[in-house]
Amino acid sequence: MTEKDIDVDEAEIEETSELEVLSEDTDSESSENAVEVEEEQEQQQPLQPPKDPLDELTYQQLVDLVNNMEDENRHLQLENTVFMDFLKNYSPSALDGLDTMINYALSLASKQTTLGVKSSSLSATSRSSTAGSLGGTSRKSMVMGSLPSINNLMEGRGPKINISTKTDMIVKAIEETQQSLDNFVKKSLRLKRNIMSDLQEFKMRETDIIDTRNVFEHIVVTQGLDKLTQRIPAEKWIRFMDDWLKNAALAMEKLRLRTASLKLQYKKVSATLIQRQELGENVHAVDFDQLEIENKHLLQKIDQKQIHLIELKRMNGGANLILSKHKKYLLRQQMDYNKIQVGITEKEQQIQELDEEHDKVEEERDKAKEKYENFKVFKSTYRVPDVMDYVVLKKELDELRKNIKIWQRRKNIQDISLHASIRQMKNLTGFSTVDPAWLQDPPPEIEDQWL
Repeated sequence: MTEKDIDVDEAEIEETSELEVLSEDTDSESSENAVEVEEEQEQQQPLQPPKDPLDELTYQQLVDLVNNMEDENRHLQLENTVFMDFLKNYSPSALDGLDTMINYALSLASKQTTLGVKSSSLSATSRSSTAGSLGGTSRKSMVMGSLPSINNLMEGRGPKINISTKTDMIVKAIEETQQSLDNFVKKSLRLKRNIMSDLQEFKMRETDIIDTRNVFEHIVVTQGLDKLTQRIPAEKWIRFMDDWLKNAALAMEKLRLRTASLKLQYKKVSATLIQRQELGENVHAVDFDQLEIENKHLLQKIDQKQIHLIELKRMNGGANLILSKHKKYLLRQQMDYNKIQVGITEKEQQIQELDEEHDKVEEERDKAKEKYENFKVFKSTYRVPDVMDYVVLKKELDELRKNIKIWQRRKNIQDISLHASIRQMKNLTGFSTVDPAWLQDPPPEIEDQWL
């Protein structure tokens, strides 16, 4: 039960209490008038002693009535404790002023009981004389009450709590008590285990101390005692302590290994225990039936999914065929595109070459045009020379050709003589290569001597 539900219930209780207050005011006025009328009638009529309804019951009925009232009292006490705990935990503000209300209700109850006892003990004459005063006191008490909700509660006409709210509160209280009980059991078990382990440890220590004392008395005190000096040498004591420390270290290592192995076993056993507890708490025959039904539904779903998967595979196969066709078509288109691209590049290269050739042709055309223009100008301005000039020039050309032939022959002769002289110089000097100094002109002094 949440705090919102509690707030809603409190609001409903307040509304009902306000309505009951208004109704109580009207009822109190009408009841006061009725009481005055009854008092006047009682004064006029002779008073009869009141009859106690318990006088009509037998002894067994009285015992049963008392037992029932005790049971109801215990039940109400239990309900009150549950309600108080619930309000303390979830709505402590609702408990403000509760102690004063309880004390006031108890005081009203005590006053009513005292008034009932006095009225039963009085005589008929005193009742008639004091009827007005009693009516006034009761009226005063009703006025002094100023808390009609308390009177309603005492008369059993207060706000009620529905069964669902009660059950929620009881279930919540049961869960809390169960949780606290579980925590207490766990703490007690843990404390018990710790105490048992401490007791076992103390027993082991006691046995170790007793064994060590016996060994010490046997080895050091009895056997280590020197007969001449009647003293125990220090070597015996040191050797005994070294051996004892070694044995203690070995025992500690064994205990560490044992604790490690026990921890591993405890982890494994706790894991298996948790699994078994979960299976034992959660699994029942109905759960197995439910699992079978769920498995059937899941198998049906699996079959449907298998059929759907087969259909999807068929669709996927058709889509793959269409995709392969489109891929082939795309490859062909790509190849055509590549060919067209290559053709475009070739055409662009051809266009560039043609542009270059066009430029060259333009240049040649310009040159030819210029040459033509020059030739045209030359032709227009050309004059034929005289015949004698031509004859003279022809003669000079023939003479020059003859001189060229003569000088060519002389050169050949000079080359032959040069090769012969170089060969002689190699033979004379013994060099295999030609020295550049051989080909230089001799100084004039040497040339004069030679001459």
